[in-house]
Amino acid sequence: MKKNKAFKFRIYPTSEQKVLLGKTFGCCRLVFNYFLNLSTKKYDEEKITLKYKDYALMLNDLKREKEFLKEIDSISLQQELRHLADSFNNFFKYKKGYPKYKRKAMHNDSYSTMNVNDNIEILDKKYIKLPKIGKVQCKVHRDITNDYQLKSATISRVPSGKYYVSVLYEYEKEPISYKIDESKILGLDYQMKNLFISDNIIKTNDDFLKLYTKNEKRLQFLQKTLSRRQRPNHKKEIESSKRYEKQRIKVAKLLEYQKNKRIDYYNKLSKEIANQYDIVVIEDINMQDMAKESKLNSKATYDNGFGIFRNMLKYKLENLGKKLIIVDKYFPSSKLCNVCGYKNELLAITDKTWECPNCNTVHNRDINASINLKKEGLRIYNS
Repeated sequence: MKKNKAFKFRIYPTSEQKVLLGKTFGCCRLVFNYFLNLSTKKYDEEKITLKYKDYALMLNDLKREKEFLKEIDSISLQQELRHLADSFNNFFKYKKGYPKYKRKAMHNDSYSTMNVNDNIEILDKKYIKLPKIGKVQCKVHRDITNDYQLKSATISRVPSGKYYVSVLYEYEKEPISYKIDESKILGLDYQMKNLFISDNIIKTNDDFLKLYTKNEKRLQFLQKTLSRRQRPNHKKEIESSKRYEKQRIKVAKLLEYQKNKRIDYYNKLSKEIANQYDIVVIEDINMQDMAKESKLNSKATYDNGFGIFRNMLKYKLENLGKKLIIVDKYFPSSKLCNVCGYKNELLAITDKTWECPNCNTVHNRDINASINLKKEGLRIYNS
């Protein structure tokens, strides 16, 4: 069975390489926006949906019209067309959002390229060879076995000005024969304050949660200072001042720090849970719908990043041959008594504790929900 795995490394391009990377980002953005605009007009006027083959034929004409497109890696432009075709396919087939234009002002650029005749290669764990760019200094902090086959690379520049490369490998993975122990089961009930709660010992560390809230005053100060700087206006051909760019990078670095710290902690926490338990049960929660609830704090909901944690937990358990069970969101985990099964229809969202009128057991709302999730997950697993 073939699997894919990506490794993300930081790269340190020279000044000349940064210029060429900037040209590549700009050309890929131009091609994507050009064909997105063309596809929209074609559909509005003639009700015709363009495919990747149509884009590829028209790309040659665009290259003759705009000679500078020939300066960069040709595969990167083809990949942009594939991404656009996939976006339209997701929109029409899976009812996802309509493709959006790429903006230069977002300062978050990337492009992908394929490995053809070893034009992408990691050299001596210190450099990476990229098409048209050449040898770029790279910090390779992971060991990659020889049986991994390099397929593609995605080069990105984040708002803070750092450059990264994500290298995708394909490898052969044998099916995991792991016998699941049903006694090693964990029920996790989402909690806005501490990310989750369970009747087991595992708890979260508050120092790594609510990172946005803790740095909110600092972020407000930096953004307020940024608003006083001369920002760019491309319509009026006004460039940003040097002080604006310096302040923008300060804001970007603070946001990047929050993001990296949260992801690092969630990686460690999900790995700890995956190593300790064989079955993990969580509720199918739509975080966007929860954030829209008027009685809840939407900022705290988004700050938790529970969706990121759930995705990490899923693939870590699957890699070990273990199981993540997602219970339907309409399952009344909080309203059911875990002792006698009585359903409390009068339980309000503000009630933290409640007493079962049938067996007189006093329940903590969240711990009771985690126990019920554990029972329901075990039932689903054995069914």
